[in-house]
Amino acid sequence: MTPEQRRTLARLADVLIPASGGMPSASSVDVAGRQLDLVLHSRPDLAASLPPILDHVGGRESLEAVAILERERPDDLVLLLQAVAGGYYMHDEVRQLLGYAGQEALTLSRGGFGGEDLIDPMLKRRPTYRGAK
Repeated sequence: MTPEQRRTLARLADVLIPASGGMPSASSVDVAGRQLDLVLHSRPDLAASLPPILDHVGGRESLEAVAILERERPDDLVLLLQAVAGGYYMHDEVRQLLGYAGQEALTLSRGGFGGEDLIDPMLKRRPTYRGAK
């Protein structure tokens, strides 16, 4: 991603996720910088898809650019939204403000979450394995 494409992404990201209700805007949590790098690490397919999208709307005013994508290239808008939202919600400050610590491994214990009795028959039987074909 070129610096110009990243600047375009930051401008569009603020249209998609503006600061509101105590939450920061997308660009203020660096969705076009470090957060984009995290997204592209998780979704390498976006590395090829995003640059042409950003080049297509690069010189336009931000609201107009998003409207063009929505009207003419909705699949591209979906990819843009995935990149922006992915980077935004992976940011530590955003997760903290939402009260979301991230995914946690939880163990099923007796008297824990409820419904454990549904797996009792499975826990009581001996292990079974399916052979490879």
